[in-house]
Amino acid sequence: TPSELEPGRSYPLITVLHGAGRQDEMLVKACRDEPDRRSAFFLVPRSLLPTWDLIASDARPDLDFLEYAYDLIWRRYPIDPARLALLGYSDGASYALSVGLSNPDLFRAVMAWAAGFIALEPGFDPDAARKPDVLLEYGTHDPLFPFEHVALPMRANLERAGYTVEWRVDQGGKHWPSPDFLPEALDWFFALPACPERASAACV
Repeated sequence: TPSELEPGRSYPLITVLHGAGRQDEMLVKACRDEPDRRSAFFLVPRSLLPTWDLIASDARPDLDFLEYAYDLIWRRYPIDPARLALLGYSDGASYALSVGLSNPDLFRAVMAWAAGFIALEPGFDPDAARKPDVLLEYGTHDPLFPFEHVALPMRANLERAGYTVEWRVDQGGKHWPSPDFLPEALDWFFALPACPERASAACV
């Protein structure tokens, strides 16, 4: 949380999702100074299993926990409903895209490093009026998610579905994020208009 909260002000909330292997402690350290730097709240959850339930379980313990955590945070803190975002790495990026795009009325943006897939909720309406903005970054030499077979189709499919995609390429990068990904992705998110209706006069 930010060290000081201004009366009458609401704050963005960014959820940061680890990859397989649960590197949440590393992400907590990486995000340590961001609440004060960005004047925002950060949630860094840990998956119950070695990776997220969408991949590792037929149940939904992680999604249930996220719903619980969001309810608790909203009850305690002044969160800006127009400034919620998901940021994920690898399996966490796939999870972020799946959760974020399935809940377009909740999330303003999704930032994904090396996402392998998207699984949308049953009954999801691809023509929903609101679509989160998406930032994608991939390494060109990723041995797990080959650039030509995963990264490029992911971008093309999202753009074909009507999403605004910010496209970043880590030249020579492998399946490990560049140190610039987190700060640059956050810079991108905090430069977006505050409300989901892009290019609207109501956005600030």
